[in-house]
Amino acid sequence: MAWSIEITALRHTCRKIWAHTATRLGSLGADQQGISSVQYAMVLPAVLAAVMGTVDMGRMMFAQNTLVHAANEATRYAMVRSEASDHMATKEDVVALAKGKMTGLDATQAVVEVRWDPPENVPGARVTVDIDYPYTLSALGLGTVNLNGSSSTFVTH
Repeated sequence: MAWSIEITALRHTCRKIWAHTATRLGSLGADQQGISSVQYAMVLPAVLAAVMGTVDMGRMMFAQNTLVHAANEATRYAMVRSEASDHMATKEDVVALAKGKMTGLDATQAVVEVRWDPPENVPGARVTVDIDYPYTLSALGLGTVNLNGSSSTFVTH
């Protein structure tokens, strides 16, 4: 009989523990308080990376457009200043003008190359301006991209 009293007491204790555990486990499923914080913590880095990447790509497109504009302005300057004009364009003049048109960029990092084909600055020659610029993708730390702006036209006078 002692066995049966101990087994009955053990069963009763186990039932109490099981009932308490089932009640606690059931309440966990209904508790939604921390879910939004966890979801926010998981989604926020991806959203920030997308926004910062978009801003950085916009800045890179601005830099590319600025380089092309500077190259176009420099070739236009050289186009109307041949040996036959009152003020002949030199490579130094064209490079200085191109670097002056690089608004918002560090012109000291730009490499500007000017060439005439044939090598003389005469009417009918082709003048080409190439600008290379190292652009750093700063928002996400993805490194450096080499951007290029180029323009070519014929010298008219």
